[in-house]
Amino acid sequence: MTTLGVALKATPETMPAFIAPIYGPMSAVTVPAAAPPMFVVLAADDPLFAKHGFGLIDSWVDARKPVELHFYQKGGHGFGMGRANTSTTDWPESFYRWLETNGFLKKH
Repeated sequence: MTTLGVALKATPETMPAFIAPIYGPMSAVTVPAAAPPMFVVLAADDPLFAKHGFGLIDSWVDARKPVELHFYQKGGHGFGMGRANTSTTDWPESFYRWLETNGFLKKH
C-alpha cells in the first residue's frame, strides 16, 4: 500500500522509476500523468484484496501505462518469498525478468 501511495502522491520530480505492489489493494485509482510502470502480484485466495476486482489494473491500462499482473491461484495474503506447495514461489523470478525486460537492471 505504501508503494502505491508514493506513486499516487509523487510529483514528476519525485516519481519512482517503477512500482511493485505485492498483495495490495486492487481498487481503482486516478493514475498520475507521470505514473511509472507497475508490476503487481496477488493470490486469488487473498482474504483481504482478491475479491474486489481489478480496478487498479484497469486504471493503469486505461491511462496507457505499462502494467503486469501475476494472479496466483493459491498463496493467501502475505506470502512473501512464496508459500510452500503454491506457485507463488516463482514470483520473485518473474519480477526479476520484468525488471530486466524494462531496463531497470542495466549497469551504468
